[in-house]
Amino acid sequence: MYFNSLLGTRASGPCTGEARTLTRQSWRSSLVLAQTIASIPSAQMDLTLLRHGKAADRLTWTGNDADRPLTEAGQARTRAVLTHLNAVIHADEIWTSPWLRARQTAEIAGQVWGLPVREQAWLAGGACSEAEQLGHLADLGPDQHIILVGHEPDLSCLAGYLCGGNCLGLKKAGLALLRGEATAQRMHLRALLSPAVVLGIASDLA
Repeated sequence: MYFNSLLGTRASGPCTGEARTLTRQSWRSSLVLAQTIASIPSAQMDLTLLRHGKAADRLTWTGNDADRPLTEAGQARTRAVLTHLNAVIHADEIWTSPWLRARQTAEIAGQVWGLPVREQAWLAGGACSEAEQLGHLADLGPDQHIILVGHEPDLSCLAGYLCGGNCLGLKKAGLALLRGEATAQRMHLRALLSPAVVLGIASDLA
């Protein structure tokens, strides 16, 4: 069973399954299901894709785009989202784009989840194609569980490439949880979580 969590969005294709809108009542069971799935031992690789949090506006930013930082609100929201996912995320390390906003997001994730962070140049925005990205994952074994922190549309299209579907569309500080073989069309989407979904669940359970 694979858990697809979409709030107020429409999506289709093998990677997302049947589109649906979650009510507050279903959020509660969705979180329990996500926690249960995350705790089940698997011989397949778990791959988590995390988009950076809200950054300085690109239209008003005067420096290099790679140097755009997270806003204070973006940092706070990202930390809140990731903190509420402690019971869901199980990984060995975090790989991040070297761009500042992604690196700051990865550092927050590393602090919250107690994981080491490594920069990967190929995760920079538009650095390589989905096939080239897959090449960097090819040597990972089924017992290696990695979190990739990067940019759009790169992460969404990588997820689609791995699942054999369309690009997903990750919100800022949103996550996609995949499981399977790091090969084209051989992974499955376990969860697609926007910050609104995560924080809504947390509020509902408070």
